[in-house]
Amino acid sequence: MKVLRVGTLSRVGSIDPRKAIDAVSSVVLNEIFERPFHQPLGNEPPEPNLFTSPLVAEGSGGRTWMGTLRSGITFSDGTAMTAQIVAKSLNGSPNFSRQATAEASGERILFRLNKPNARFDLVLAANYSSIVLEKPGWLAGSGAFMFSSITTAPQVQKLDRVTLIRNPHYRNKVDLDEIVFIAYPMSATGGRDNLLEAARKGEIDFTYSLTSVDAAALRGSPFVPWISNPNSTSFLQLNVTKPALSDVNVRRAISYAIDRRAIAESMYERNPLAYIASSILPPIMGRDQQTFSFDPAKAKQYADAAGSAMPKQLSLLLLWTSRPYMPNPAKAGELIREQLATIGIHVTFTTPKSPAEYFDAIDRGSYELLMGGWIADTVDPADFFEATLASYSIPGIGKDTPTDNNASRWANAGMDALLDKFRAEPADANRAAILKMVIDEAPLVPLIYGQSVAVYSHSVMRFRASALGRCQLSNLQLR
Repeated sequence: MKVLRVGTLSRVGSIDPRKAIDAVSSVVLNEIFERPFHQPLGNEPPEPNLFTSPLVAEGSGGRTWMGTLRSGITFSDGTAMTAQIVAKSLNGSPNFSRQATAEASGERILFRLNKPNARFDLVLAANYSSIVLEKPGWLAGSGAFMFSSITTAPQVQKLDRVTLIRNPHYRNKVDLDEIVFIAYPMSATGGRDNLLEAARKGEIDFTYSLTSVDAAALRGSPFVPWISNPNSTSFLQLNVTKPALSDVNVRRAISYAIDRRAIAESMYERNPLAYIASSILPPIMGRDQQTFSFDPAKAKQYADAAGSAMPKQLSLLLLWTSRPYMPNPAKAGELIREQLATIGIHVTFTTPKSPAEYFDAIDRGSYELLMGGWIADTVDPADFFEATLASYSIPGIGKDTPTDNNASRWANAGMDALLDKFRAEPADANRAAILKMVIDEAPLVPLIYGQSVAVYSHSVMRFRASALGRCQLSNLQLR
């Protein structure tokens, strides 16, 4: 029996790929549910998966598209996939329905876009466009694997070990019999000692949860590290709805006081300069000329301009654990505290005990400063911009849209107009205009880029990652 054992740093948080927020859930659910298109390996258009061919434009204007469902696709409970099921699933995705509607006609699906999107095919390759069959209390997928038993969200959230077994109705050949995801929480000091020790003992075959430094620590062990261009950015997000951060001069002072190089050097031993986040967008989306900078003189200048509005103390909500864009939240927090002390701000920490506690605080807006970040859902910069800057991406209680990451809670009509313009025409000038407004208004401060790292044992074969640094685990083979 061939079992792939995957090490993670946290438990699964969701069973609905259309609403999953955390990376662990997305990796697990990617093996259970499929999307109409595959994630591209580079900048090429995504290849059809559930569809027979690329989308076909209906009429002019680029706002209506047609796709034809491939025949012979079956969910894990034996139900045949139909265009009606696909349309219902997509329309039930908060993030998809924000952008378009889907309508079934025979085996064809008509997509009506709410606004022009030059890369709508990438929307249909995103996790939030996964196709689910809704059953009483659980969801069925058409992917290569399924949960080993009917599983509800509360059940899976309690498990340190989650087992996936083959979907007996899957249409393609799969080498693996099972995939087991095992959670190894970070140590009390914020390290990955537990996961590293599991690798050394041969308890896991694969993980996305180690850094290049961790991989180096495995030198001599039967593991292969794979590192690609960063696909994520960490941020210090400033809650502009809080009185202490409503003054733009305060936010600018904070922005110029942050030494990103010091943070990068504390996180990465090898080539740390490559990970200094001088822009919101990660390097897989290109480098930008307009960049954020560390300038103590300017930080003091803006602090003086803020005068009595300059806060004496701010609270910082840290991440609950390591994330791909922030290897050690506690260490980064200490550096941020030291740096903001230079402009007279004392920083206190709040450390959530779980992802649920962290995201609940974000939904409620109950923080002043937030350590956060974003991992690209697609290779389209417009998606990354909108997730972090659009007014409609401000999180809130009861909102299920997984790309609502404007945790700065910054609602700006001018920015929304620039985002719409860039979405319709992704020109360099439109991109630069967005970055300039972010630098001027400083609702958030990019910190460092996150590494895309996969570490797998010598027994794993056929590893091939997409442009976003992820592979389809069901395509792997074991020696």
